[in-house]
Amino acid sequence: MSESLFTIAEIAVAVVGFIAIVTVLREKSDMGELDLVLTRNIITEPIAVVMLALLPSVLANLNIDLDINYRLSNFIAAIVHLFLTGWIYTRFSPHFGKGMNRILTSSLCAIPVAICILQLCAAAGYFTDYSFFLFVLGLYWLLGMCFVNFLVLFQRIHGDT
Repeated sequence: MSESLFTIAEIAVAVVGFIAIVTVLREKSDMGELDLVLTRNIITEPIAVVMLALLPSVLANLNIDLDINYRLSNFIAAIVHLFLTGWIYTRFSPHFGKGMNRILTSSLCAIPVAICILQLCAAAGYFTDYSFFLFVLGLYWLLGMCFVNFLVLFQRIHGDT
């Protein structure tokens, strides 16, 4: 259990480090508003992944039962993920039609909402056999969206030259 979560946290830390280096090397004057939004998302998402991936270990150290551990982890992950999804959507909304596709962005925000609903159901005691899977699915989604944001930013940077 914890080894896979630690691996996810390590990947997220590596992503944060890589993005930090790329951001520092790129002049801020070259960045448009959408580029800044993408960069903030790329940094915020893996930081959330690191904190959430380490959460079950912290709860285990508090001697919380494994079932309650994953229920609580799913609840906290769903709340954080819903907040991030709303925050990201509102950051992208001014750029719809000017570099961001509204339908694609809305679809990419609807999927994590569905994952969060399943995580909240797991937190309520449903899907107990799948609570670890749902927790990890949410982490992978956040990390995957970080990579998507990075690819969009890279395409925008490369397209400008």
